[in-house]
Amino acid sequence: MSRTRSSFLAGCRDLLPLVPAGIAFGLVVGVAIAQAGLGAVESVGMSGLVYGASAQLAATVLWRDGAPLFVVVATVLVINARFFIYGASLAPVLGPSRWWHGLVYGYFLRDGIYAATMTRAVPDPAIDPLPYFLGGALVDWGVWIVATVAGTLGASLLPASWSLDFIVPLVFIALLAGAATTR
Repeated sequence: MSRTRSSFLAGCRDLLPLVPAGIAFGLVVGVAIAQAGLGAVESVGMSGLVYGASAQLAATVLWRDGAPLFVVVATVLVINARFFIYGASLAPVLGPSRWWHGLVYGYFLRDGIYAATMTRAVPDPAIDPLPYFLGGALVDWGVWIVATVAGTLGASLLPASWSLDFIVPLVFIALLAGAATTR
């Protein structure tokens, strides 16, 4: 197997432990999207455009509450600003590329894939960081799109009396507890 292929598959494999959290958070965001009055098509569009859990949740809440579009966009940009810092530190690792490659890589950059690439692919000379990054990004992106759409479609199955406002803090607590018990 080529180094490129094995690196891509390693990226896919190394992101698998993050899939349950991605599904849980994606379902919650999908339900929030439905509760904001948006449908499955809008869910796919928003998930594809924003592609950031906390930013998408904030945008959904602002949209639901009738905030002006510029406030929604500004909020998403501020929340996702950390990815500019991630991208600046990751660019030399991924190697030289055309300017538009940076836009593509930046789009797929999220906390989990950044951490995996920097801690697994960078110190291991057997791994090519770019295919590793792209493999992990593919897993993360696919899970996110499917989970948010599933949450949007499944929201109608939940009783109207259920308030889901408490779920987001619970997801973060579960992620934190999982990280704390594995170290």
